[in-house]
Amino acid sequence: PINYFKEAISTKPSKYVQMELEALSEKYGNDIVNESIKRVMDLNTNKYIATIKGIINRWEQQGMKNFEDIQTVEQVY
Repeated sequence: PINYFKEAISTKPSKYVQMELEALSEKYGNDIVNESIKRVMDLNTNKYIATIKGIINRWEQQGMKNFEDIQTVEQVY
């Protein structure tokens, strides 16, 4: 996710962003974090980590536990 963040949003993420992305990746997996980064790209925000966490939390509240769940819901939607 750090490399994807560098490509998609900022070539020089702060140490805080890097640490948060690593922690999120350990908890949720790279696919989910990368997908949330992809969605942040479409938003006009500079609060990247808060937005990424918000997206992941919403997915959790909707009962999505892995990347396949997210894909399934997106296809239906």
